[in-house]
Amino acid sequence: NKFVSQLAHEIKNPMVAIQTFAELLKDKYDDSSFREYFTYTVHQEIKRLNELVEQLIAFSAPISYKYTVADIHEILDLGLLLLQEQGMGRETTVETSYYKESINVKADKTLLSRAFSYLFRRSFKALEKGGTIQINTSFEKNLFTNGGVCISLCDFQTTADENDLEKIFDPLSVRLNGYISLELPVCRKIIEDHGGSIKALRRKNKNLEFEVLLPVFSGGGEDVE
Repeated sequence: NKFVSQLAHEIKNPMVAIQTFAELLKDKYDDSSFREYFTYTVHQEIKRLNELVEQLIAFSAPISYKYTVADIHEILDLGLLLLQEQGMGRETTVETSYYKESINVKADKTLLSRAFSYLFRRSFKALEKGGTIQINTSFEKNLFTNGGVCISLCDFQTTADENDLEKIFDPLSVRLNGYISLELPVCRKIIEDHGGSIKALRRKNKNLEFEVLLPVFSGGGEDVE
């Protein structure tokens, strides 16, 4: 299985780095610069392993959701905040053009905001040296049974070929900074579990755009649980 082989390789790499540093620690413990580099490197590799395992669990196992009624704009803002608290997006300008009114959706606020954070992270990584992310929302009354919300995201720097659009959500193809990443496959899974959809589009200027559609919560006898 190609995916299992790639995944095993991604897990082995940080383990080798941690083992190598651990073996050197005894001889180089008195070297303060080594200790500092050791601490930073091991922390980063463990963080990378933890993120990969969490994504793998979310991707492969059923997710338990705790649904409430929430404003989609609050969920989007929370997704951005999750990344900003990690120090991401410092050089990035985020422009939001939200629909003039609140748009309520039936959602697990924590998990759906995490799904959007995975989506935003891709753009933040592409714009580490500066740039602008644009997030738009609109209410579309003809979507789903009682209307839906359309969320679009574009960073104006990431480009895509037409043939690569479907591969963006393929766990065998998705890579972030050269590493395998399940963030976008997990993002799609969570959105689809919320009754929505996500697709990658190619603008006329070849820029990559993501479009997310979610059903709105009507409140007319609809069960929240």
